[in-house]
Amino acid sequence: MEWAKKIEATLIYIAMNKQQKSYANLSSQKKAFLGTMVYEHFNLDMCTYGQQGQKRTTDVFWREGCKVPQILCSEIADLINKGID
Repeated sequence: MEWAKKIEATLIYIAMNKQQKSYANLSSQKKAFLGTMVYEHFNLDMCTYGQQGQKRTTDVFWREGCKVPQILCSEIADLINKGID
């Protein structure tokens, strides 16, 4: 959950400030989560470089039309943990 909150904070920063961020050697689960957040929730862009067996880098960057969601996934998870539907 802490990693998800950190990712959301970084994506908010990217969307608000027209920036980019690079991640090295993400696990497949973290990369899948990041991709969902980037494409479906923030409407940013992402690209992964490097072949299998080499260092893989994933860049997340600003694009025209990106947005910060009204409610973040971590906020929804916190509400569910508190028992609120």
